[in-house]
Amino acid sequence: MNYLLSLEKKYLVIIILFIISLAIFVFVIKTIETNYLNNQITKFDTSDSDITKPKFTINSEDQKISISANEGNFLNNNEILLKNDVVFESNKFTIYSDDVIFNKNDQTAASKVKSKFVSENTSILSDGFEIVDNGNQIKFNGKTTINLND
Repeated sequence: MNYLLSLEKKYLVIIILFIISLAIFVFVIKTIETNYLNNQITKFDTSDSDITKPKFTINSEDQKISISANEGNFLNNNEILLKNDVVFESNKFTIYSDDVIFNKNDQTAASKVKSKFVSENTSILSDGFEIVDNGNQIKFNGKTTINLND
């Protein structure tokens, strides 16, 4: 005879209901915990910035590079960490990134996160960049992909 059929049905129903209740309880707790952590991260991110919508300019010999971001934090007297949708824009190119350290005294900038350089007929994707020599030189870091269009 089958062992499962020899169990009393009311005990089997109680065990199944207990397992289903436990699964629902765990699911609800995990959902609440995830929502709580997401809210904490959002609160941390929004209250964390020293500057809202910062704007700077690098003046090179032959062009002006305008810099904008959604947030900024002072690292020291000279360096500012620009975060969230950082854009470097000149009449020759545009660079998009998310985390960039801008040195206002040296007129330099550096990033170690994914960045996109766009110019006429050219786009460059890289794992970071450095703008040195008052904006006259841009160095791309890490894995870099160059697309040339006609």
